[in-house]
Amino acid sequence: MPRFSFPIRVKVLLTVLMLIMIVMSLNTSTMAGLFRSDKTAYIRDLTVVMAIHTAEEADALLRNYVANMQAFGDVIYDTRMDPETKQDVIQSLFRNYQDIVAITAQRGDSDPVTAFDTNELTRLEVSRETLLQYRDQHPLPAGTPWELELKMENIKEGVGLLRLFIEVPATESRQAFVLAANIKPARLAAVTTRSRGFAVSILDSNGQPLFQKGAISENHATHWANRANSKSGNAIGTAIEFVEDGVPMIGAFAPIANQALLATIQVPSSVVYVSARDLLSNLKVVALLLFAVAAIASLIFARRLSKPLENLTEAAERVGKGQFEVSVSSTSGDEIGVLSRSFNRMTDELRERDAKLAGANAALVQSEKLAAFGQLGAGIAHEVKNPLAGILGYAQLALRKLDSDSPIKKNLAVIESETRRCTEIISNLLQFARQESGKMEPTDVNAVVDAALQIVDHQLGVNNVRISKELAADLPSFDANANQLQQVIMNFAINAQQAMGSEGGSLVVRTRRGDAGTVIIEVEDDGPGVSEDVRGKIFEPFFSTKPAGQGTGLGLSVTYGIIKDHGGEVWVEDAPGGGARFVVSLPGTRAQAA
Repeated sequence: MPRFSFPIRVKVLLTVLMLIMIVMSLNTSTMAGLFRSDKTAYIRDLTVVMAIHTAEEADALLRNYVANMQAFGDVIYDTRMDPETKQDVIQSLFRNYQDIVAITAQRGDSDPVTAFDTNELTRLEVSRETLLQYRDQHPLPAGTPWELELKMENIKEGVGLLRLFIEVPATESRQAFVLAANIKPARLAAVTTRSRGFAVSILDSNGQPLFQKGAISENHATHWANRANSKSGNAIGTAIEFVEDGVPMIGAFAPIANQALLATIQVPSSVVYVSARDLLSNLKVVALLLFAVAAIASLIFARRLSKPLENLTEAAERVGKGQFEVSVSSTSGDEIGVLSRSFNRMTDELRERDAKLAGANAALVQSEKLAAFGQLGAGIAHEVKNPLAGILGYAQLALRKLDSDSPIKKNLAVIESETRRCTEIISNLLQFARQESGKMEPTDVNAVVDAALQIVDHQLGVNNVRISKELAADLPSFDANANQLQQVIMNFAINAQQAMGSEGGSLVVRTRRGDAGTVIIEVEDDGPGVSEDVRGKIFEPFFSTKPAGQGTGLGLSVTYGIIKDHGGEVWVEDAPGGGARFVVSLPGTRAQAA
């Protein structure tokens, strides 16, 4: 069977997708035809709406400017304010009406009054003198009636400002006056940028463009000015189709501020057909992309359907070879998912059974080791303990017959003490093999440490090992077998000396009070330390890291048994400065064993 195959469900899926694509192509062609016929009407209506909207937005902005200017005029010609207060109010108006840079007021034949926003002039890098000089060169037109006029003025190179003229009529309490404000053009220019894809412009009263967006021809202003002034021309709210420089156009216009300005908007007629062609092209691309995505999705679906079965097959082969750690991942809720989860439960159970079997085999091997160790202990007790008893007896007999000042009495005392210790060691070995309990009695742990280190001091000194003791004085009382504890400390010390090698090192024996009244004994060296894989087996009988013939592997296993008989714990850890630290934790109080 081919590795990649298409199931029936995938073939049906592809067939349905192809039918959908055919129907979609037919619908696309029909939609493109209808869109082309409707787009022209849509564009015509849109140009009218956008022209009116542009005019209304510009008109609202201009009305706001006019209101702000009238507020300036009211303050300038208010006879009730003193000059200082009037200056403060005018500066406050500049801060509130940030688009106005300067304003000039003139009443009748009187001299014009000009106010400035000093901060804004500084930002525009226009001096006050420059602006006043420009005002002198371009005075307010006198005696000309108008309501509103707007034009663009270049105060200096690179600085263009709008100049808005208004006439404020007379009232019972004031004379008529005219106002001219210099206004930043940014906000009014932004009105022409709202429409995307259209050429938008704002023309002044002379038909010249103040602001524009998009390219316009040289005849643009003339054309729209004639349209606006024509009495027989199209009315506002009607789209106009015309030809400008040989290009068919659709456009509309709307007056601003009672025809003081004119908003125009236009777009080439070809945009209708371009949009239709773009729509058709985009729909074709979308259709092709959908077909490609459908094909890829079908392949992925087929692959996802067959991949779990392939994984199950491979996993079953591995289980057959005894590799029970394998598992099959599946998040689906169908039959394949159920099968995968059942397979995983099976491998979990096989793995647990295999682990239990391995544990049983390890326990059997350990039991056989302990049995051999018991036989060895019994043989040693039989072969060695009796001769030691003879040596001990003769040493004691010789001590009784010697005078107290005899020079060999001290040597015989050492023989007696060491023979007793050897006998105790043999007894401990037999005790570990036969699981017998030793005699417990009140013990000074520090004295045990001193005695043990005194025995091994010569051996450690010869091998360049420096011994230091840190013995706590406030240790709790403790019932123990002193000889057994002495053997434990000696085992730790000798193991440390052997681990540090011929170069020697430092050995620290420390006693301290632990938590809950326990007694802690620590034997710490600066040797190579104990690796993680060795720590789990270091207290097993016959386990040794020494070369063959240099160790029996019984020392630490006997130590482990002694500590357990005392109801304590023993473990090994890394020393802070490197090396190994053996830690013994013994209960602080213990009833003497019966």
